[in-house]
Amino acid sequence: FRPYPEGEERIAINKAFDEFFNVLETKETEVTIAGEPKKGVALFSLSNNTIVSSSIKFARQVTDYLAGKLNQYDPLILGDTPSVLLAVGANNLPLQMDPSVLKKAMIEKHGLPANAVKQLVTQLHNPVMVFDSKQEGAFVVLTELTDDKGAPIIAAVHLDLRAAGGLAKVNKIASIYGKENLDEIQRWMNTRLRYVNNKKAPVLADRFGLQLPDESQSQEHGERIVTDGDIVKDDINLSVDSLTDSPTTFTKAQAEAVVAKASAFLSDS
Repeated sequence: FRPYPEGEERIAINKAFDEFFNVLETKETEVTIAGEPKKGVALFSLSNNTIVSSSIKFARQVTDYLAGKLNQYDPLILGDTPSVLLAVGANNLPLQMDPSVLKKAMIEKHGLPANAVKQLVTQLHNPVMVFDSKQEGAFVVLTELTDDKGAPIIAAVHLDLRAAGGLAKVNKIASIYGKENLDEIQRWMNTRLRYVNNKKAPVLADRFGLQLPDESQSQEHGERIVTDGDIVKDDINLSVDSLTDSPTTFTKAQAEAVVAKASAFLSDS
């Protein structure tokens, strides 16, 4: 049983989400002008949301990099450090990635697919697990993404580094690749686990034949493991049932319309 889409199905779904990010929904409104009611249209865009906006901007940077339009010395910007990482000890700094890391991930060594890399921002904000790295001042983030060989994609985040060409500090993505050594992931789970998403982790563990650690199991860091229930949700909410009617989010009807468009796009693929 494989709970994640693969092959042509994954390609079609990724293409549908590319369309999804380009959707701009509208809503009829009624305003009063000179004492008379007038019909109007309010615009709603996912890009108003901080995390989704950062994700879209990062995806565009990846596209520009592949097209040779990105300055090789300018870092890729991933927005703010996710609250999941803040909860396990990271400082609230901008999150960046050097172009050389992207080149190694996609071209020189690991061959990661572009559609997977473009989802990195949202995956970092809602990961499966976070581990202490063997390197001091760093974390390893386990995502739901997989590479072309089916291996789970991980990202190493190094903390409190100097930004290129300046004195300001940033957190940086130091590497991103598919982790084929599942035994090592199991060892991390047993000894270095800092955060676990209790909804996602059982699915991933079942898929890859991993054993989730017992709650009483000792971790090297000696601290309580943070869970998704402990995290105050970031400024992102794509749940159809809980969306509210405001200029910075989709209403339930609008979200349903976007999903319908994505579904229609899939059916035509």
